[in-house]
Amino acid sequence: MYTRDLTHKDHQEFYTLAYKSFVERNDITIDFDKTRFNNIVKNTLVHESHKTIGLFDNDILIGFAVIMLENVPFSGELVAVFDLVHTDVAHRTVDSYQLIMNAVWAMLSNHKIKRIALNAKNILLEDDLKKILLRQNNFYETSVNWEKLL
Repeated sequence: MYTRDLTHKDHQEFYTLAYKSFVERNDITIDFDKTRFNNIVKNTLVHESHKTIGLFDNDILIGFAVIMLENVPFSGELVAVFDLVHTDVAHRTVDSYQLIMNAVWAMLSNHKIKRIALNAKNILLEDDLKKILLRQNNFYETSVNWEKLL
């Protein structure tokens, strides 16, 4: 398995896996609009404040992380927010998520980020495994969000 930044060329694979992630999280409701979702996926891949990293197994996209870089109002502090982290069911392990996180840490080392936020619901692991993963990556629990100081 390996990771790399996703580009617009990865759109179809990313769209399919992102759609599956929404289904698994029960985010598909009667007002879900596929055209709008497709536009969101496209914008996510090209918008400069979004960073997307894919996890691949034999050149097949099996997981991804979407990180948003945001400025905190008034302080101007640049914060990285995990918008979504997902793997397919067969690769939903601490090791797979750790590979994604390692790629995120490497990508963020090129930015002046001091804080990272992650909502615990963004990782589909059993609670005990999720806590192990987040704690071994030096996150601390502030509420349902976990943060890390860099």
